[in-house]
Amino acid sequence: TRKESSAASDVYKRQVFNLSEINVGAKINLIKPSGWVPEVALLINQGFPSNTSDVRKQWPTKALLAWSYSLPANFGLSGNLGYINNKESFERDITFSHSLSYTLNLGYALKDDLGVFVEAFGEEVVNSTNGFPLNFDGGVWYRFTNKLQVDASVGYGNSVGNYYLNAGFSWLLLK
Repeated sequence: TRKESSAASDVYKRQVFNLSEINVGAKINLIKPSGWVPEVALLINQGFPSNTSDVRKQWPTKALLAWSYSLPANFGLSGNLGYINNKESFERDITFSHSLSYTLNLGYALKDDLGVFVEAFGEEVVNSTNGFPLNFDGGVWYRFTNKLQVDASVGYGNSVGNYYLNAGFSWLLLK
């Protein structure tokens, strides 16, 4: 009916304009770079819902095996393979899903504290027949101190046909 269609449209509009979850995590260095051996680390983070509306709330737990190479002429190549355990609530229902993810990133340092990057990435629910999606973005990062960095990017989700804008910051607590 018209009323149901309007209600579904309102939910969609609220989802589009909500902030994504807030993530808190840790990085554990596993291997130091040496010659052709990349730096390898385990990244673990927990997401917490940040929206206050009655729309979908998510709190994913992520584990990523990340690697990085320092290349000549201020270039860097990095990537990760990951597992995501996602919990999502909508009204009174809670669902769980398991996903695999990947990222491949090429970065260039313009200065010691300023750089740009492009990356390809995707995430797919386990047992899905859709295949891994291919998404692209590019952006800039700025390091205020050795412990505080901000970044911003714009991208395109090829599998769902949407554009997005992303901004964030990283703050190193221990070291």
